Amino acid sequence: MVLHFLLARTLSLEYYGYFATISAWLTFALLAVTAGGDTLLTRNVAWSAALREPVRPLFRRLEGRSLRLSGAVIVCAVGFGIVAPEQISADARWMILLMFVGLPALVLANLHQALLRGAAQTIGALLPDNGIRPLAQLLVLGALLLVAGEVTGIGAAWAHLIGCLSAWAVAAIWTRPFVLRRATETADSTAMHEGEVPAGAWHEVQPFLLVAVATLVLRQTDLVLVGALLDASSAGLYGIAMRVADVCSLLIVVANVVLSPRIAEMYRAGRIEAARRLVQGSAWILFAICALTALVIAGEAVRVLSWFGASYVEATAVLRTLLLAQVIAVGLGPFGLWLSMTGRESVVARTLLWSAVAHVVLCAVGTLTFGIEGAAVATVISTLVWRGLLMYRSTLRPQS
Repeated sequence: MVLHFLLARTLSLEYYGYFATISAWLTFALLAVTAGGDTLLTRNVAWSAALREPVRPLFRRLEGRSLRLSGAVIVCAVGFGIVAPEQISADARWMILLMFVGLPALVLANLHQALLRGAAQTIGALLPDNGIRPLAQLLVLGALLLVAGEVTGIGAAWAHLIGCLSAWAVAAIWTRPFVLRRATETADSTAMHEGEVPAGAWHEVQPFLLVAVATLVLRQTDLVLVGALLDASSAGLYGIAMRVADVCSLLIVVANVVLSPRIAEMYRAGRIEAARRLVQGSAWILFAICALTALVIAGEAVRVLSWFGASYVEATAVLRTLLLAQVIAVGLGPFGLWLSMTGRESVVARTLLWSAVAHVVLCAVGTLTFGIEGAAVATVISTLVWRGLLMYRSTLRPQS
């Protein structure tokens, strides 16, 4: 939040829009490259705590595959920078290149954090991406302001690249002792060698891949379509509204990191009723906090947006609408997390895929018809639909 405040205050609305749109595309690339392997890794690490199954082989294979795919994405980004339409400035092309060069580091940090989530290493799972990366970016931006007196779009892209590298370095250092220890603990209990993975692991990746892609479509399509169908300034307005509304979900991110391994481990150990109570109790607490936070921000929406600059006040209606989407998402409960951590990720995949298709159509129609406000309303409707479907499909009582 602080990072985007600084970017919005120092960049023009147009170049902040470029930054927000490229970031959204980069998130698409990240989830496509990891292909759901991070969620699978989190669950399998948590399961291995009780069954002493090897984790390191799966981790290394996911790492190698993701890096190869990252290289292909970077080549595509370079190609797009070369053949992009003439209305995209040279600075914007350099921003695309620099931000996508950081994709391999971002992927590696993501996988390391997934492993740490499964090991219930909460601080290690949150710190690299949510602490170190924005802190490194802020330091770079601060240095640019001191030296040059301004931050350009290219400077913001360099800050992003350095932030990705910093997050990867910290995540790798934090993960190394755990990987080595877990590999040693399982050495005597398995005949698997370094190149093998647990039976059925690659088959399990497929639904996680579908879940990852569909989730990304549901969470980023609105911003991407605003940038594609309208203009960079509109994307900047919408991007700031999204960032402010995301404040309501900060505790959700922390809760998911804490809950994911516990749900998976309790389910694997047969403590299904205890896991169900944990999910339900956490959902009520998170809903109360989220609703209160959203109410406060909605009441002060004009003032909050004016902190980023007078031009961002235009996004007041969008911010209030996206806050409603956040409250709906939390209020309908973490059923996707529950299903994924208890072996029913195929149910989540089917539900989210159909919801993602509907979301793209709704966002396109809403954006073309009503602008950024239409995209926000489409997001509310889509959130209600896909969260409601997951709640309907889940009984919270999986078979052991």
